[in-house]
Amino acid sequence: MWAGFQHKHSVVSELMCQNTQCLLQRTQQAMERKVSLGEDLTHILREFNNALEDFSKGPCESNELLRQLKEQLTSYDRGLSDSSTSSSEGSSLNTSEENLNQSMASARQHPNAKLGDTRELENYIADLDKVLDDL
Repeated sequence: MWAGFQHKHSVVSELMCQNTQCLLQRTQQAMERKVSLGEDLTHILREFNNALEDFSKGPCESNELLRQLKEQLTSYDRGLSDSSTSSSEGSSLNTSEENLNQSMASARQHPNAKLGDTRELENYIADLDKVLDDL
């Protein structure tokens, strides 16, 4: 009888140990998930805080960014027009003059455009989307 009791006690102890180990593993996994979620939340909150700081700086920062974007688009446009026209070395001066004249005409068409005015950029993006859809 004592041997049977010891055997049952041994089996119960082993099951308890396995259950305890399983419970510890599950607890550790849950804590790791919480840490991962906490890190994700911290990252998102940091990005949100950075965005709020940018907004609190006022429109100067956004106006500067828009100006830079417009310059990049202009240089991109020039690159497209240069690559789409084949010109010899002798006609490069004429091409430059034509580009300058086109730029001046474009500037005259938009005399009310101000720094931070995004209508032109939005129209450009809409036109670009149409061209890409056609491809």
